[in-house]
Amino acid sequence: MMVSILSHRFTLGVLSIAYAAVLFLTITARAQQVNEEPNQVPVSTQVVELAITKNVPLEKFPFEIIFENAGTRITAIMTCEDTDYRIIEFDPQNSTITKFADNKGSDLLASYKRMPSIEGNQLMVLQSVIQSRADISEDGRHLVLDFYSPDRPAKDATEIDINAMLALRLASGSRKETFTNVPIKPGPVFDLKKYELRITDVKPVAWGNTRQVVAFSVPRNIADNIASVRILNSQGKDITGSRNSMTNLLDRTVFEYLLTDRLTNATFEFEFYDNSQLIRVPLKLKTTLGL
Repeated sequence: MMVSILSHRFTLGVLSIAYAAVLFLTITARAQQVNEEPNQVPVSTQVVELAITKNVPLEKFPFEIIFENAGTRITAIMTCEDTDYRIIEFDPQNSTITKFADNKGSDLLASYKRMPSIEGNQLMVLQSVIQSRADISEDGRHLVLDFYSPDRPAKDATEIDINAMLALRLASGSRKETFTNVPIKPGPVFDLKKYELRITDVKPVAWGNTRQVVAFSVPRNIADNIASVRILNSQGKDITGSRNSMTNLLDRTVFEYLLTDRLTNATFEFEFYDNSQLIRVPLKLKTTLGL
């Protein structure tokens, strides 16, 4: 275990003292199907950081500025141990968190439970606790999650426990499909009828290297299985600058791509995940403070 105490931070008259401990704890949990049937895909969890931060206003400052990350943060890495599978998504809609507390009875979910907009809504509690750092490694083996509370454990606490049921979407391979001469204009794409793909917007622009913005939508169950999209011109050159956004609507997902050329027809190359499944991983972390 390595423990480090960060020095006092002075920024624009803001003083905060942050304590951080980096520790390593591996817990292996058997993944389960959403319907609670046993699954043979093993997932392990490793705690890689514990940070407890407190605001310390001093009298020489005429005002108090709240340090936005004050509270308790635990960073964990979840690893899919079966190399035939990869993690493609963390699904908060099918996840729950039941405990985030220290061993002295301090409930680190208490602040969220008291918020009128969150009270009684387990999904909103979970989305508030698990911050947006749901990063997935390039090989799909690892998922990074931050568990955050604005509260701190008791001064005499020696450990923090987290109990949750986390839903992960896994896939075991992928396949590619290519569609040529796709018209770049609003409307359904006949060649992509089986995927119910519709071009929803086309805009000529001049933003740096970007010359055109193309948006298309597909049903959400199709979108969940899209690994990547490449858009090529008539010479076969990849003109996909980047994916600008992905928006989930009621039953469809809208993708918006920035292109480096203006086209009236293009080739779409889709990579789809194969054999995707949603599993639920029972998570029980017991982390000693080590401070």
